[in-house]
Amino acid sequence: MPKITEESELDAYYLNDPAHPRAAGVMSPAIVARRIDRLFETGLRPDQSVHNDLFQPTGALGNYAVKVRLAYLLGWIGADIYKDLLMIAKIRNRFAHVIEAKDFSDSKIHAWLQNMRCFQLIPDMIKRLQKRVEDDPIPQNKTLAFIAEVILADDISAFRFCIDQMLGHLEKCRANMVASLANTFRVTGLWQIPMLQSLTMAHHRHQG
Repeated sequence: MPKITEESELDAYYLNDPAHPRAAGVMSPAIVARRIDRLFETGLRPDQSVHNDLFQPTGALGNYAVKVRLAYLLGWIGADIYKDLLMIAKIRNRFAHVIEAKDFSDSKIHAWLQNMRCFQLIPDMIKRLQKRVEDDPIPQNKTLAFIAEVILADDISAFRFCIDQMLGHLEKCRANMVASLANTFRVTGLWQIPMLQSLTMAHHRHQG
């Protein structure tokens, strides 16, 4: 499970179970969207007034897909996760706006999920774990291999796996940005220092 400490995010994360497929399809991407927002809070000048104008829902950067594309163009995220981040927006929007899309068996949602790079990592993960079981058939290895097979067989479990992978990756991206800003300040003494101090404290709070 990724590092989640806020109560509202924990509630949203644990809706991601077989009893709530539609809620999971809407709420889990909302957690990912918050992580995208944190990248912009980290990487941009800390002018809250301008930030609010741009990032409000009707602002130039209020749209999730626009933020993902800009984060990609700025080099904050790589091509693989960029495509997956856009794909979960499609899944979220179909669950939110199409009444017939009740769960992950919906043909479009199923296809989008299977096209995600995160999903395509699962078969290789199963092969590695099965090889580990062959080499060392201890109960722990057998359990891990069984869990991986369950993830592949069940779309909502696979979706949770993909969400976990994206959340973990985005947290690493943000940590790298904080470290890069710290290095930039040491070299140049640019304007980032007030932001850097607050970001470093916020980063440690999220990690705790």
